[in-house]
Amino acid sequence: MRSASLEQAVKIITHFGKGLQQTPSGHWAYNGHVLYNFIALRGIKGLEMRGEAERFASQYSEELTNKLVDMETAIYKREVAECIKPGIHLEHYQVAALISFAHSIGISNFAHCATVKCINEGKSLEVAADFMLQWVKVNTLGLSHKMLLNNKETLKLSPELIGRRKAEKNLFLTGILSLPS
Repeated sequence: MRSASLEQAVKIITHFGKGLQQTPSGHWAYNGHVLYNFIALRGIKGLEMRGEAERFASQYSEELTNKLVDMETAIYKREVAECIKPGIHLEHYQVAALISFAHSIGISNFAHCATVKCINEGKSLEVAADFMLQWVKVNTLGLSHKMLLNNKETLKLSPELIGRRKAEKNLFLTGILSLPS
């Protein structure tokens, strides 16, 4: 049985997720992550090799997709907890919002983002939540982070990310999970 925070995070991730699909290059991806780099696969013994991951993905079903979401969310819950300083208390719904946020921007970005810094420095949770709203653009050309620093015009506002960030912020501040229709 999932904890309340995992349940809420899974709802956001699933609502805004792209699901399991084949990329133009022929690889399988889940929520935009090519499966041979997919974080959940590190928790599945025997699927380290790219070919094995692709064979695994090609046999997916809705039940399998749900299990992958559950597994990935549980991994992110642990990694989010490692980014928050010991002794800082967050409500389960705040943890859920942070899990969804970290899942979307990646744990390395999450660990260094202003939201986490605010929380760890004991600043206002409203300010911390506001910083989530900065993560609403997508890299339309697939440029590396280093190349993006010189080509910011390739970043485009994403209506999907705006909706997701609003849902995460609302959950973080109020405990109410509201997903757009």
